[in-house]
Amino acid sequence: MRTKEIIGKKIIDASGNEVGEVEDLDIDWDTKAVTALILGGKGEMAEKLFSRLGARSAPDIPVPVDAVAVMGSVVVLSKKISDLAG
Repeated sequence: MRTKEIIGKKIIDASGNEVGEVEDLDIDWDTKAVTALILGGKGEMAEKLFSRLGARSAPDIPVPVDAVAVMGSVVVLSKKISDLAG
């Protein structure tokens, strides 16, 4: 899959909540492997989580590739967003 096909995909966490979208990729340039998807904190669940923590806006969250369960028309995670953001 090409970078441009991944950027912008919606991300759904293990609870079924839409938590944001892929804003960028973290790449290990030595191995040329993607190490994480960067979740832009724009989803409703991400906003709720970070507002409870007192943040004015949801930060970008690196999602390790081993937390991705399925990548199709959307990205489905094997973990809840609170487990990745905490």
